[in-house]
Amino acid sequence: MCLEKLYAVGVDILSVTFDGCSANVNMANCLGASLSMENLKTSFPHPSNPGLDVHIFLDVCHMLKLLRNTLAEKSTLLDVDGNEVRWEYLKQLQTLQCAEGLRAASKLTERHIQWQRQKMKVRLAAQTLS
Repeated sequence: MCLEKLYAVGVDILSVTFDGCSANVNMANCLGASLSMENLKTSFPHPSNPGLDVHIFLDVCHMLKLLRNTLAEKSTLLDVDGNEVRWEYLKQLQTLQCAEGLRAASKLTERHIQWQRQKMKVRLAAQTLS
């Protein structure tokens, strides 16, 4: 309805950006887009002008924070090949760097491991996952 009302007053919406909330993903599905790996479709036809596509984007900053939070809280995730990605590895690297007084070409510090105090800092999430 928002897209239709904006279109009626001359505003063309070309994209919609949102976080990974299931309600937003369901909205994208209902409109004709899909974020599933089996059926990836990153746009849907505009409801007021089917010749105009509206593209969907996940907010990268928010998704980085969600991934970091999930890895830290769940302790282990699996990659596409079934290999384990463990939060413990990051903690061990930080402990080793602290003990040796050196950094292994990473920006990893105690702030990255104790992320709960600064959970809104995208930079820390990006550096942790890099």
